Amino acid sequence: MQRVLWSVIAIMWLTILTYSIVVAVVCTVSAVLLRLQPLGAKPGPVNRLAGLTIGRGFRLIQRWHLTGARQLVTATVVSWALWTILGALTIAIVTPGYDPARMWLVYGLLCAIVGSVIGFIVAFAGSAYYAKATRMSTFEGAAGYFVMFMSLMGGGVGAAVLGIGMAMFFYQQGH
Repeated sequence: MQRVLWSVIAIMWLTILTYSIVVAVVCTVSAVLLRLQPLGAKPGPVNRLAGLTIGRGFRLIQRWHLTGARQLVTATVVSWALWTILGALTIAIVTPGYDPARMWLVYGLLCAIVGSVIGFIVAFAGSAYYAKATRMSTFEGAAGYFVMFMSLMGGGVGAAVLGIGMAMFFYQQGH
């Protein structure tokens, strides 16, 4: 039993190391491609990739008032660290070898995230159709506010229903 536990821990750390290296490569490639972009060019796929991979790093170092290459390198390192921490926590949570009976809350939270996305999309489509079918006023964005409010409510309901329902299901399966 002890040997199995140590092998699971070793596999977890190896996975975290591999993930960290992959994230470092992706952030570095994104930074190099962003650096090769000409100044004043229209935003394209490279800018979108950089926004997804190292955009949070730029937002966090904004207060440091760095310029030029120092800003890009620092933002890349900060983004790599954030992605690595997030990935390491996720890998540590879902690593097999833990007692699944105690994982019902984590699974419920993951299902709540999926439920919120599904609820948001369904409520958005339904409320947009309703606003158009009833010829709701668009004066000062009334129809837009209605659609967004209903979408957010749908996301909350979807998260609650799927999250609580699946947490109860996983709790009963574990006990």
